[in-house]
Amino acid sequence: MARLAGDSAAVGTQYAVLIAVNRYEAWNALRYPVQDAREIREILSRRYYVDRFIELYDGDATKAGIIRLFNQLISTTRPED
Repeated sequence: MARLAGDSAAVGTQYAVLIAVNRYEAWNALRYPVQDAREIREILSRRYYVDRFIELYDGDATKAGIIRLFNQLISTTRPED
């Protein structure tokens, strides 16, 4: 676990959660949300320190999938994350 220089604050695991949907059942498809999210991931991975990327796209980015993801994060993350 890293510590900030001169400070007692612990720095835990850094997460980035990316959720994007191109295809919807009830609406017209969008063109670039998934592509944009993947580009953001690349920018974050090149310019910033992120330990873990979690990505939900299209069929995985359902209400149930998002709730499941956040429940998992609630049970696995620590206050310093």
